[in-house]
Amino acid sequence: MAAARGYAVSLMARSSGSKEASALLGEIAAKGGAAQVVTADVTSEGDIVDAFKKAADRFGPLTALMNSAGIAYDAHKCPAISQMGY
Repeated sequence: MAAARGYAVSLMARSSGSKEASALLGEIAAKGGAAQVVTADVTSEGDIVDAFKKAADRFGPLTALMNSAGIAYDAHKCPAISQMGY
């Protein structure tokens, strides 16, 4: 949806062989959109910083962010994190 609206899309996948990310990349490219896939572990701050750098290096400053990574199990045990504390 973002690519269809003209956004360049930087997809993040846990492994370089992600079939889902590769398929989505192909769909976006087939429709003339700009996209890339970067490999990152969302539990690694260094991976996240690197992923943002790769997105900005390729497409320029970020203008929007969609995050769908998360953990469903034992979520109630996670401490509350404020924006300032993050």
